[in-house]
Amino acid sequence: MTWSARYSHTIKTASRINDSFLLGFQLLQTHQADFKQNTLDFYLFHFKLIHLVSFTSIISTVASNDPCRNYKSLNAADRLETFTGQNPLRCDQGDITPGWYRFTGIAGNPQMPTTCPPVRRCGTHAPGWIKGQHPSVADGEVTREVCYHWTSNCCRWRNNIKVKNCGAFYVYQLQKTPVCSLRYCGE
Repeated sequence: MTWSARYSHTIKTASRINDSFLLGFQLLQTHQADFKQNTLDFYLFHFKLIHLVSFTSIISTVASNDPCRNYKSLNAADRLETFTGQNPLRCDQGDITPGWYRFTGIAGNPQMPTTCPPVRRCGTHAPGWIKGQHPSVADGEVTREVCYHWTSNCCRWRNNIKVKNCGAFYVYQLQKTPVCSLRYCGE
């Protein structure tokens, strides 16, 4: 049995990049004599290790870019569409940095409203809601229009956001609101 055949199962089981590098370094140190006897085994081992590290790196990058795993939480009670307090008056032009968000905890779970809430709700003058339906998991990331209700106009201001269904919850790629005092609300 060749060196690469004896140790390839160990290489396949390393699941993280750091584990892969450590494993490769340890095997190289421990089995230098084997490598000197069979140069082809060394190159096969090296090839497998590089591909394992590359594959692990790709998987880690994809997971870290998935908005279902990489989001900020909106969990303040004053984000609920039923919240009527106005002191202090909130505005997502200054309160939000662009990025992916999830409504959690007392701010509502799991989604933004899809019907026009009354004015002066969720801690602001003009509450934001999604015009249209939330996507299914199969839809992936979709663009939706957010409307802000002010006076008798349910869509006085508007902007587009992205929405993704993560199975048990939704995430929203929110932008700064067009003006103040507008805010994204949860239900």
